[in-house]
Amino acid sequence: MTEWLTYLEATRRLGVTPGTVREMLNRGDLVRRPGARDQDRRRRDPAVNAASVERLRATREQRRAERAAAAERAAIRGTPPDDEHVWLNDHAAAAVLRVSRSWVKLRAWEGRIPATKHGGRWWVRRDHAEQLARVRAAVDTWKEVPD
Repeated sequence: MTEWLTYLEATRRLGVTPGTVREMLNRGDLVRRPGARDQDRRRRDPAVNAASVERLRATREQRRAERAAAAERAAIRGTPPDDEHVWLNDHAAAAVLRVSRSWVKLRAWEGRIPATKHGGRWWVRRDHAEQLARVRAAVDTWKEVPD
């Protein structure tokens, strides 16, 4: 036999307001008892299917867990690979080298500059970036010397 809940019990199990339960019923996320009307929410009559409430609660918990995992991945994305060195992300390395961010990412991907990928982002050690900037400046100066 099907178990039915009152609107109040459905709000408690889902952790939402009665208005949200009404919206979920209207959208079809929850199942309303046949013959039940929207006015039943004011009374204490059971009108919401308990199984649909539990399915929706489990779905909402899964989505909440996925959002938390995504936030954790985003937090890792902004952290350097280790604490032993001073690291520059691709934006900062581009500023030090006076090139575009895409230049840094392409050369890192090709292995032409020393970089590591951590958390989905390219990282360059500051001392390596500064040394590369000095080399690039020396090459540019050498190109300007007349024959």
